[in-house]
Formats: sequence, C-alpha cells, structure tokens
Amino acid sequence: MTLQHAPFSLDRMERAVEKVRERLELATPILNAAQIPYAVAGGNAVARWVTTVDEAAVRNTRDVDPKRTPGYQPGGGVGHFCPARGRAGRRRKADWGGMVVDVMGTQAPSGLLGIHVTWPFTVPPEIDKAVQSGSPLPPDLSADEQRACEQLAFFYQHDLGYAQEMSHRPQTIYALEDSPVGLAAWLIDHDTRSYELIARVFAGQTEGLTRDDLLDNITLYWLTETAVSSARIYWENKKYTFFAPKNVAVPVAVSAFPDEVLQTPRSWAERAYPNLIYYNKVEKGGHFAAWEQPQLFSEEVRAAFRSLR
Repeated sequence: MTLQHAPFSLDRMERAVEKVRERLELATPILNAAQIPYAVAGGNAVARWVTTVDEAAVRNTRDVDPKRTPGYQPGGGVGHFCPARGRAGRRRKADWGGMVVDVMGTQAPSGLLGIHVTWPFTVPPEIDKAVQSGSPLPPDLSADEQRACEQLAFFYQHDLGYAQEMSHRPQTIYALEDSPVGLAAWLIDHDTRSYELIARVFAGQTEGLTRDDLLDNITLYWLTETAVSSARIYWENKKYTFFAPKNVAVPVAVSAFPDEVLQTPRSWAERAYPNLIYYNKVEKGGHFAAWEQPQLFSEEVRAAFRSLR
C-alpha cells in the first residue's frame, strides 16, 4: 500500500488542532507546544496525565490544548507550561519551546501569569564564555554549578552538531524527506543521553518510552513531510543563544531534570529569574522529559503552578 504524504498548510494545521478538555469548570487552560524531534509524542503523553482528575486536586487541574506550530509535524513547537488568566492558556516548552516561552516571559503579555521550563535559560554569560573558550572557571563554584559546567562543556564538544547543521545548512537535510531510515537516524540521535536511553529501549530494557512511541513519532514526521521545515527555526532565529538569560519578568517555575543537556543549579535559576516561584531537582528524566516521564512531568506542572491558582 502506498501512503500519500501530507504537505504542510496553515489551513490543515488549524483543522488538526487537538483539544483535550478538562470537564471541571475550575480547570485552568494550558497551551502545550513542542518541537522537533518529539513534538506530538510528548504533548499527548502529558495530556493524558495532566487532565487526570481527583477531587482532592480539583483546583489544580488543567485544560490542555496541544497546538500545532506552522511548519512542524502535528504538535510542533517546543514545550513547557505557562499559566495565563482567562482563556489565554498556559504554555510548556524545552529547547526551542523553552526559547519561545522565555521570550513570552520577557514580553509579559496581558494575562500571562507565569511560565514553567525544563530547559531554563540561566547560564551566566561569563561561565558560558569560559566553558566555550576553555578558560579557567571561577574557583568558588558549588558542586551543582561545577557539574552543570561539565555538562555544558560536553554538549559543546559532542552534542551541538545537529543544531549547527540546521542553523547553517537547513536545506541540506532534504534527504530526510527521501529516506525513512535517514529520518529515523536523525531524530533518534539528538543528544548523547537521549540516544543512550533510546538504545536501551531497543535493547529491550524498560524505560519511560517504548519502541512504538519512537516509531509513532518518526512516522508522524514522515507522513507529514515536516522534518525539514521543522529545522528552519534554527536558521531563522540564530540571534538567540541556547543558554543566555533573557530578563524574564513574570513568575517562573523550573524543573531541573538530571539528564537534560545540563541540570540547572538553583543558584543560576535564582539569578536568571528574579521572580522564581518554584524550583525542583527531579530524580529522573532528560531532554524530552514530557515524553520520557509524562506522569512525573505532569506532577511537576501541578506543583509549579499551585501558588498561582
């Protein structure tokens, strides 16, 4: 059987928007956005948990709206949650999703109560410069800060290749639209820790993900032909850096997962976000925490926004 590809169009994107409605009137809306390479998968996994209701938690429930971002596979964008008044929603992000949310926090649009990030932008500029240049680090770093510096150095040395390719030559990866095997390889090999987790899954170990989760996600990109268009955000937004603080004014919640590109220390989060309302070092999860650990991630979302109810 031959499957026809589905080219992107804004009209089709709007018709494809899924809404998981929480039936309680007190539920707060969430706008859930996510980007390449695990957009839909993470958003849908979280939606199943965030909308789960028990009477004791009735005031902490959410109405989830996994939006489509133009040019991305269904669910694209990147994600963390931001609570907002009225029907404006909350937002969730990581990586470029984290970037969108952070920028929203600097703009502080009317009704935006706060943001929740798992990829926070907190690395002090002098630390980032020293790590990239190999210069000596400050001698008074805490253990958490030292570990974060080591993680950051590893990322720059070993895991930045995909981003450099997409930010400098996004059209070169057109081969992803011509080979499902090539597309799978590109999506699976995002960063070292995620790659190791996926390898364990295919080796038969029990993780937060399954083989079907991974294949479903690859299939969505293949059938919608959105791998290349998803990459263009790196080219179009080169003025932004992955880690620099952006002077966010609204309340911020940070969930620091251990296998993220770097686990943000509380000290950096407090310095980057003066209005930090929540910080937690989570015991398990990585760059795609919403997808890998949806129940744990959803518990973080509830805890993060509890004080803003």
